[in-house]
Amino acid sequence: FETALFTPETTDINPNRVRVISAPGDTSGGAAMTDADGNYVKQGWYLDLLPPTGTQQGERMFYGVQAFSTALFATTAIPADDPCSPGGNGWLLTLDPYTGGRLQDNVFINREPVTVSVEGQPSVNYNVSGVGLLSIPSRPILVRNDAPAGDGSVSGGGSTGGTGGQPLGSPCTTLSGQAGVLIGLANGETVCESLNLPDIFGRLSWRELIND
Repeated sequence: FETALFTPETTDINPNRVRVISAPGDTSGGAAMTDADGNYVKQGWYLDLLPPTGTQQGERMFYGVQAFSTALFATTAIPADDPCSPGGNGWLLTLDPYTGGRLQDNVFINREPVTVSVEGQPSVNYNVSGVGLLSIPSRPILVRNDAPAGDGSVSGGGSTGGTGGQPLGSPCTTLSGQAGVLIGLANGETVCESLNLPDIFGRLSWRELIND
């Protein structure tokens, strides 16, 4: 599921775009990673960078994914339709490292769940898996606030790519132990999203990553 690229009746990119990624068991996408006994039946996973329409947009990743707490984070870029234009837009995505699908928890604190309707089935509310960006993004920078509550650890100038994030003039992470992600955009702006992740930080070993 993905909200519209453009604001209705305009050519302006929608600043509040969100995306929901499928998970194992979904009727659309989401191939099962394990059998009924929980044994892995796949040796890995991949994610199609396609909108729900299936029409290719040239979406691609310039940077590798990053593991942070219990999630993977990545940014993708979609070039402008005009091949001579340096513009474009992109996404900040968060994934389950074990399945490549959406996380069950609401990772983006300031993003409300979205209602997805599939023909012939009841509507379902899903947590947001991706946040739309107004310009080509950089690698995500993941930060944590170790300061006492109310003392933001991140500050500076800039603006957000949507109403869900917070400008860098105010703390990106407002609570002690809370995480946040910063992304620089090609248009000179900086996006800040507060994250809801367990207080698990530090080095992750390969054994931890494969859930062994």
